[in-house]
Amino acid sequence: MGGEIREGRFRRLGVTRVAELLQAATDEEPSPEVLARLQGVWPRIESALQRAVEVRGRERTDSLRKKLAEREQKEIQDMRAILEELAATIQRELDQPEFVQLSLFSQAEREQYSRNQRALQARLRAIPEEILRETEAIHARYADPQPRVFSVAVTFLIPTRLI
Repeated sequence: MGGEIREGRFRRLGVTRVAELLQAATDEEPSPEVLARLQGVWPRIESALQRAVEVRGRERTDSLRKKLAEREQKEIQDMRAILEELAATIQRELDQPEFVQLSLFSQAEREQYSRNQRALQARLRAIPEEILRETEAIHARYADPQPRVFSVAVTFLIPTRLI
């Protein structure tokens, strides 16, 4: 966020223009006279600068809210795709015909096979509820983001001709 001072008034500049100016900046110190002029103009521009920070904060907040909403939807889609693929995989396994003759298995092996089948069926039945719970959890993580806007520093870039 930035702006320019002309005739003792602050005017906000766009983010791209500010980035260009910062890229061209040097560490050269201004003369004491220029510093004194900046100190004198500060009381007149402080409130305009604060308003500009607030406006930029709102713009950035809106932008971030959109990105967060997109990220939230992507997380929900990804989670749903993973769990639906798991359900499909389990269903394919349950639909497999029994090529093995269970009569050749020992009693313990047949019991284990039955437990495995019941566990897969239970897992398959639990997936729709899990999708709902995970969707709610994702919504809760993204609910009500709170913006925090504060100025880190004020940097004056002075044209070389004025230094």
